[in-house]
Order: sequence, then C-alpha cells, then structure tokens
Amino acid sequence: MATQIKEQKHYKYEPKIEVIDLILIMGSLILPYILIPLTIWRGASNQLNYRKGFTYKLISFQLIASFVSYILYGFFLNSIFSYILAVFAISFVLLVVAAGFYSNRSEHYFKLVDQYRQIIFIHQIHHIHEIAEQVRQTELRVAKDLEYLMDNNHFPRGTIVDGMLMFERNMNEVGAEQIQSTQVAGSASLRESDRRNVLRTIKAPPIPSQPKNVKCSGCGSNVLLNHMEAKECEYCGILLNNG
Repeated sequence: MATQIKEQKHYKYEPKIEVIDLILIMGSLILPYILIPLTIWRGASNQLNYRKGFTYKLISFQLIASFVSYILYGFFLNSIFSYILAVFAISFVLLVVAAGFYSNRSEHYFKLVDQYRQIIFIHQIHHIHEIAEQVRQTELRVAKDLEYLMDNNHFPRGTIVDGMLMFERNMNEVGAEQIQSTQVAGSASLRESDRRNVLRTIKAPPIPSQPKNVKCSGCGSNVLLNHMEAKECEYCGILLNNG
C-alpha cells in the first residue's frame, strides 16, 4: 500500500509523453542501445526539473525495448542462448539503476514542489529571485517549474511578469482595485469640482442690473431708471421706480 501511494505521488507531477519520446522508445526496437545515449544527453541538457526523473523512466522503457529487440534478433538469427542471457543480465542491471535514479529524482521534485507551496502560499513570497534563493535553484529553473505547475493545474493559473509571480485571482483583484481607485479619484474630482463651483458662486460679486426704461402710468412717457431707483416723472410728477 505504501509503495502504491509512493508511485502515485511520483506520477503526480510527471509531464506528458512527447512525440520524440515515443520515437526514441520505438526506435530502440530497431537500434537497440544506440538511442539511449541520445536520451541521456537530452535529459542532461534541459533545464527542466520536472523532466529529470521522467528521463530515467524513458531510459527504462528503452532498455526493455532494446532487450526485446535482442530476443527477436536472436530468435531469427539463431544466436546462442548464452549471449541472450548476458544481454538480459546487463539490461536488468541497467534497468535497476535507471529505476533507482527515477525514484530518487521524482522524490526530489515532489519535495521541491512542496517547498514551492510553502514559500508561495504560506510565506507569501512571489519574487522569482527570492524563491530561487530559498530552494537553491536558478531563477530560470524556478520560472520553468512554476510555469509547468500552473499550466498543468497543480498551482492556480497565473503568469510571471517582470520576475514576479502573479496568479489570475491576484491579477483580477489588482485590476478591480485599480478600477475602484480610478472611480474614487473620479468621484473625488467631481466632488471637488462641485465644491469649487459653489465657492465661486458664493464669492462671486453680484452682477449689477442694467438700467431700463419704465413707462409712466400717467402720461405714458418712458423714463430710464437704474435698478432699485425711484424718480418722479418730469412730465406729470408721478413717482416711478425700477425695483
């Protein structure tokens, strides 16, 4: 039961098999033990932690395919039985070694992912260079690991921007905060504008009314009067006012 749980744990973060991986495995049936160095070189040259253990698993499959090819060749070419046994012994030893490396690297990556979880979600460290310092990995490997985990739904979906890890939830929150702050700033500006208009209205001096002609009710003549001015009509003496 413990072994089964351990295998499931190792398999959890494994990448999907690629076309080139299938070619290398199937090619080992035709070119036994020749394509294995190519797989080793391919695994050693990449910067992806999550493929380290998978590389040894791929080598194990190639060893099995290579041994099967030797059995087929020996059957059709009538090779001696002792030669096939020697090939089997060598293949078995290499298979055990590859399986051991696979288990070790898979366990190492599982622990590395657990470190990522603690650093990012518990300690809230999102800067790639700080995460790299904590796990003692290069920034490039850390970035590739996190992108892989996010793309495969092991971590919440997100992206890395200018060396900063940002999840979609956080980006939405930041966007909402920016919109809200813009709205608040707009409202504040509007309120400030209203306040200035009110002050301008209060402080503005009254505009003097223009003089106008007031028609006399007695004689009908027009008299020019200023605002709030009272004056007798010079023709009939009736008091006229503009107010």
